[in-house]
Amino acid sequence: MAPATFPPLLANHDLEEAPHRPLRRLSAHCPDRPFRDDNPLLPLYHLHTLIMRTIDIYTTPQCGFCKQLKTVLQERGIAYIEHDVTASEQRLREMQEITRNALSVPVVVTDRGTTQQKYAIGFDEATKLLQLASGSSAEVTASAEMANLTCPRCDHVQAAPIPTTACVPFYACGGCGQTIQAKGEDCCVFCSYADRPCPLKSVEKEGGCADGACSKV
Repeated sequence: MAPATFPPLLANHDLEEAPHRPLRRLSAHCPDRPFRDDNPLLPLYHLHTLIMRTIDIYTTPQCGFCKQLKTVLQERGIAYIEHDVTASEQRLREMQEITRNALSVPVVVTDRGTTQQKYAIGFDEATKLLQLASGSSAEVTASAEMANLTCPRCDHVQAAPIPTTACVPFYACGGCGQTIQAKGEDCCVFCSYADRPCPLKSVEKEGGCADGACSKV
């Protein structure tokens, strides 16, 4: 009998309603005996369950940092479930509950809904949480720069730091109290409502804002 070959992990990046434990779907490779003791892959299932915890990522389609994080995960064959916070208010609220009201993406959550749950906001922090070797996108600028955001609903102006490792598709207006979303294909509110250009928009750096949709127009 030939030695068992462990199948590649499935990248569940397009399965919004995928099971919370996506790695268990690997049992499809041995459908006749998925979790019986004589399944030759069972020890490997247990090993990967210990090493590869469940990974949920909250993203937007326009975010360059989100795209780069997904590329890193896919290249390494790491399974994950993606949630688009611009397509579902429920997912946005869910992300805010987990992160204590963060409005930046990407957000990575490991072991969601368990006592071992952890989260990270932004590309650099996400790669640290997942223990992935990666160059720091924070080196694009020495420190976060400030910009003034003008609310399109009430014209209230408020200052905010421009993040260097994440996109901000929403912000809470300090005037009307509404949650304001970036325009159209803009990756973040700074591209839509700030009084100065986002310093990352023209930076040709892998994993930076230059990979966002608004940087291509």
